[in-house]
Amino acid sequence: MKQVCLAILTALLALTVVSPASAQYIWLDKNNVKVYSDKAPPPDIPNNRVLKGPRGYKAKNIEVKYTDGTEPPAPEAKAASAPGTPKPPMTTAEKNAEFNKRRMEQAEKEKKAAQEEKNRQAKAENCERARAYHRALQTGQRISRTNASGGKDYMGDEERARETSKVEETLRECN
Repeated sequence: MKQVCLAILTALLALTVVSPASAQYIWLDKNNVKVYSDKAPPPDIPNNRVLKGPRGYKAKNIEVKYTDGTEPPAPEAKAASAPGTPKPPMTTAEKNAEFNKRRMEQAEKEKKAAQEEKNRQAKAENCERARAYHRALQTGQRISRTNASGGKDYMGDEERARETSKVEETLRECN
């Protein structure tokens, strides 16, 4: 029993020693990224960007003084004039519109890819048929066709040569 109590007491003591070592400060930097640190944020981070700090913490903002006697620009003008100012958070409607846009683009890509795959398969089938027909023409066996009256007509040498050249042209497109 003493050993169990001693183990629990040791664990509690270890937890109390470790807790101050955790991040005491949390703030948003200029790019709206959360920064966790055990050191105070830089002086150029305003108080409203500090999310967590020790009790009584107040950020010390540096005031810029110009030596030529001019005044620094107002914070609003400075934020509006800076080209790299971060955008304000998007509203739910903007997020939904962007999501729907991405979903439509993805659907179009998938539709286009499916059509290309279908065309590729049809071309592969046609090429295979052309290869089989070319092999049949090359063997020299008699090839018959059905004429308009329903009878059989056999292919002559001239017609076979014309068909062979047509099939070879088709096969060149397959490669």
